[in-house]
Amino acid sequence: MSESTIHRPTYGETLLNRLLRDLPKKQFFHHYEPQIITPDGKSSKPDFIIVSALLGVVVLEVKDWVKIASGSQQSIQTIRSDGVPIIYDNPIRTAEGYAYDLKKRFEERAELWEQYKGKTCLRFPWQCMVALPRISQDIIRQFERKGIWPRGTILGKEQLTSAAHLQQAIENLPWKYKLEQPMSLDILDIIRELINPSLVVQDTDGFPVGT
Repeated sequence: MSESTIHRPTYGETLLNRLLRDLPKKQFFHHYEPQIITPDGKSSKPDFIIVSALLGVVVLEVKDWVKIASGSQQSIQTIRSDGVPIIYDNPIRTAEGYAYDLKKRFEERAELWEQYKGKTCLRFPWQCMVALPRISQDIIRQFERKGIWPRGTILGKEQLTSAAHLQQAIENLPWKYKLEQPMSLDILDIIRELINPSLVVQDTDGFPVGT
């Protein structure tokens, strides 16, 4: 069995990273890091996690598919540029799996809970999104009409031409509910910590080590 490897960013990942960096800094931040590819060829992390103080958290998957031949709620058959057909898991299901894992991580922090109608739930909604920068929105609409992809969650190349178009697509996602007020800085800091853990080592007196 071969060891896990880190792959190089694809065209789509590079494009999305640039567009996300151009979103308004006061409204959005995102986390992206090289993906860990397991021996069976699967990624162990989502491509991007986007956080909006006004909206919630988005798990984003990026696929550089050139052509899509067919699909179902379980899998999508694509055709490579050399004509070779390949079947992949439906990317919205993959994103949902990562989102549920992330939700469990959030639920480990009591500060992120609140009581709503007698139930304990997270203080913010989360959403899944898939970017297909080489596929037209007309193709995506065919899958939406068949119920294979939820409407408004799959972005084609027309919605990825600028940061403004991407921001509008994020805002138009089918959010479970709208936040009544922006998330506080304390809540955002906890989310950021859980998404991208870091540590400042302190000495015996409680002061940071180093400069």
